[in-house]
Amino acid sequence: NQVHRYKSSPMRTHEGKIIKGEKVQLTPREQENLSFKEKEIQRIISYISLQDKGQKIKMKYDEIRTMPLAKLKQIYDMEMFKAIDLHIEKCLSEVEIVLISIIEIVVERGLRQQDENEFFGDILISELMDKIESLIKERVDSEDRMRGYESFSSIVEQLIHIFFILNQKKYVIDDMINICIKVMNKNIPVILDKLKNIQIEKQQGKRDEEKRIVVEVSLKRLVQTIQELGYFYLAFEQNAIGICGNIEIMMLNTVTSIIHTNCPSDFNCPQRTEILQSQQIEQMKNVAFETIADIAINNIDFRNFLIKNHNIIKHLIHFIITYTSSNSLQKLQTMLINIKFPQHPILLHL
Repeated sequence: NQVHRYKSSPMRTHEGKIIKGEKVQLTPREQENLSFKEKEIQRIISYISLQDKGQKIKMKYDEIRTMPLAKLKQIYDMEMFKAIDLHIEKCLSEVEIVLISIIEIVVERGLRQQDENEFFGDILISELMDKIESLIKERVDSEDRMRGYESFSSIVEQLIHIFFILNQKKYVIDDMINICIKVMNKNIPVILDKLKNIQIEKQQGKRDEEKRIVVEVSLKRLVQTIQELGYFYLAFEQNAIGICGNIEIMMLNTVTSIIHTNCPSDFNCPQRTEILQSQQIEQMKNVAFETIADIAINNIDFRNFLIKNHNIIKHLIHFIITYTSSNSLQKLQTMLINIKFPQHPILLHL
């Protein structure tokens, strides 16, 4: 596979064709001297033209997911992020989307490390972070103005997911929070509807595993973003009242719908939605309850709304008994205590 450079930054159409930038053939010596980081990116780009590109790209993703952490940090350093930045313009080409997916996998692995600042240091000081923020604003604005979009695109979800992972527990500017809220409000109901349709199709004997996986990956991103918004709310509750108020509204209008998914039929809950049960759905409900609990602890009006409009106690007790992991148990029990619900025979055993 030949490696090429460009006299100016190439701009790509959605088909991935070059519409700006003059292609220049590299000499053998230039190819030899090309940095390891750029060679790695060119190797990834070369997969796009292969007949079995889907398999090759999946293998690359799996390699990054399982790579020893020390090696991952060695490869994906500031030089690599700067090199990736040069290949990303508008996130419209297949190459750009693959590179964004790789960044997402890398930062997800970093999120699970104790010393996140050390892991994220290089990407935070590279120009790639500014590029991601700019792309989020451009894509959301563009898609928001286009009629016929039932939800924001997967690439918008990915970019927001990356941005908020990298900015967790740090200062995030107000307009980025509001953009995130806009995307969540639009995309969560659509994803729940898609999961509901998958459940209906399954009952009819139809099964589209690929569709289910795509929807659940999208769901996973949004769930983690809900969690990051919860962290932001707790960190800035007293200093960002306007934005935190917007987060509360989003939680009440959108995230609360999650707690009604697959709730027991004998609740006779008018908001109940039946969707395909899975580990991802349980995690989604877990995060929804936890984030709502974070906000409810010091917010009487929020708690009263949950009690009056969502029968929160009944749903929460059932979820604690049935699904919740021990790590989440204390937080959800604290929510029950803070709601100051009268002693309940089931509650006494928790």
